[in-house]
Amino acid sequence: MMLFKKHNLTKYLKGKGIEIGALGNPLMVNPKKCRVTYVDWLDREGLIRHNPAVPAGCIRQPDVVGNAMDLNMFADESMDFVIASHLLEHLPNPIRAMKEFYRVLKTGGILYLTIPDKRWTFDKERPITSLSHLVDDYTKEAFLERDISHYKEWFSLVEQNRPPQTRASLEYLLANRCMIHFHVWQPESIIEMLNYMKNNLGVCYYLKDYYYRQKDIDFIFILKKASSSFCPDLPFQIKEKYSIIWLFLYRLKERVRKIKLVD
Repeated sequence: MMLFKKHNLTKYLKGKGIEIGALGNPLMVNPKKCRVTYVDWLDREGLIRHNPAVPAGCIRQPDVVGNAMDLNMFADESMDFVIASHLLEHLPNPIRAMKEFYRVLKTGGILYLTIPDKRWTFDKERPITSLSHLVDDYTKEAFLERDISHYKEWFSLVEQNRPPQTRASLEYLLANRCMIHFHVWQPESIIEMLNYMKNNLGVCYYLKDYYYRQKDIDFIFILKKASSSFCPDLPFQIKEKYSIIWLFLYRLKERVRKIKLVD
């Protein structure tokens, strides 16, 4: 149900847009208002091979095979919205991707950005990715993952905490180019990156709305492509913002689901 999309932030999505990396879980949008083109880095067969934990029947064929860091198949200012849900953390060069999203968006277009909050996920032991690290990846054009330090960090702080029967070896991760979480954030560190892009790259996003709740596994930013004439710095401190009604209904839905499972 649309109601259960946190704070119903999909209401901002209208017109023609793209969703990148939906895999088997595309964002539920209003089909009467949205025309979505699905983009992924591999075709369906490749995605199935690369994601053995995802049921093959759930993985859809992308409309376009392309990379989030190089959307050259889409013209400048051709999209009303871009959806990047649980995508940015899987990219070696997030700043380049954010710059590409900005390029293809029309002025006033919407970027729907969902990011895991590393404090409440399996990334909790990892240090927040610093802005200097992100800038270095951008400067060095980390289009493909060349630095194995990301994999080593993932292996020591994430894989090692998993049960032995489900733990992947470092050699496996490297050989299969596994799309781990290369970078990790919390809300304020994303704001820091956005302000850097505005002040240094001319990539101006305005924070139109957001969802953030302490101890929730992710947060959502609704970013509007702004013109250079109106692009103030974003506030560094992000306060909690979520719908009490949504939270009540979500918990009610979960309670009903658990009762049905018991029956």
